[in-house]
Amino acid sequence: MTDSLKKVVNIFAVLFLSVGFLGSGMLCLVNYPQLVAAFEQWGYSHIFMYSIGIIEIGIAVMLFHKPWRRFGMMLALLIMLGAIFTH
Repeated sequence: MTDSLKKVVNIFAVLFLSVGFLGSGMLCLVNYPQLVAAFEQWGYSHIFMYSIGIIEIGIAVMLFHKPWRRFGMMLALLIMLGAIFTH
């Protein structure tokens, strides 16, 4: 794999993950009805849903800012482990 191809794949992965976390975080913050119902079914409060939304938006920003990318990836791992545990 050439260096230019690695850069393209890296940019695509960062963009894909950032858009996913940004979209998910925004849905938490705007009280998307299905998401509110899911959080209630799982036994989580509205404050927890808002907290997750803010963290997910923060992850999206951290993934774009290269010095913060490693911390953003670790935070994303924790959020995804929590999601796996919840489901």
